[in-house]
This record gives sequence, C-alpha cells and structure tokens, in this order.
Amino acid sequence: MHFVCRDTHRCALRVSGHTLLCASNSDANVPQWRETTVTDVSILILMYSVPKARLSVLDTGSQGHTVTHAGGASLMVKEGGEIVFKCAARSRPPPYNITFMINGKVSGNTRGARDTLRLSSVTRRDAGLYTCLASNTEGDGHSNAIMLRVTCES
Repeated sequence: MHFVCRDTHRCALRVSGHTLLCASNSDANVPQWRETTVTDVSILILMYSVPKARLSVLDTGSQGHTVTHAGGASLMVKEGGEIVFKCAARSRPPPYNITFMINGKVSGNTRGARDTLRLSSVTRRDAGLYTCLASNTEGDGHSNAIMLRVTCES
C-alpha cells in the first residue's frame, strides 16, 4: 500500500479508521504521531497467472504458399514444403519455456527461435496434431491444436 499525507511528514502504516498517523521529523529521535487525513491511497496488486498459449502458422513466403488449404484447425501442406508454427504465450511472470508437441508427445524438431517450430522438407511423418505448451512458475498453459495433413507432391 502507498499512502500520501496532506502534510510533508513521514508516513507510517499505522491506520485507524479512515485516518493515517504520520510522524513528524521535528524531534530527532522521538516521533510525534498525529492524525491527518489520507488524501490518496493506492494498492499495487500483482496478478500471476498460468500462461495463455496460442498456436498459429506463419507464412513462409517461399515460392508461393506451401499451405494449400487452411480450414479451421486443419491445414494441408505438400510433401517437401515448409511450415512454421508460432506459439504466442502471455502471462505474468513471463513463460520460461515453450515446448512444441505432436500427437501429445514432445516434438524432436525444435529448430528455430524459442517460440517457433520450423519444419523444412515436410514428409508424411510430420503429419499430426500440433500443440504448444508454455510454462512459468504458476503452471503450464496448453494451446489450441492444429492438425497438419501432408499431401503427396504430384
């Protein structure tokens, strides 16, 4: 809590009712307590939360779009194409770790920045349900899921 006294006294957290007792600096070692009206009271509350994670797909921009269909939470990529997943997570305190998962298991493909997963030369083995998990001291936040389907190049 932060209290501001009307007078230029040193304030203490001795509160009775709606008034604040302030100590005067006039006497060297003996504080003179007197009541004064509180003119401003503010409380700083820090809210901590489990991360809220959101998984999305970035446009790679390489030779046109590799994504041939994006409907809802499912998308198709041609075999040999590239796809980049991005995990956006918000929380206080900030996430200290982001983990990408495929079909509920930790992905071995962790190339790229901390919040992105880049899949180059996509094969049928890369097909599956992708999610991300953001972790902080308050817990783990799971993202939405995106189903990746890989089609044969023809």
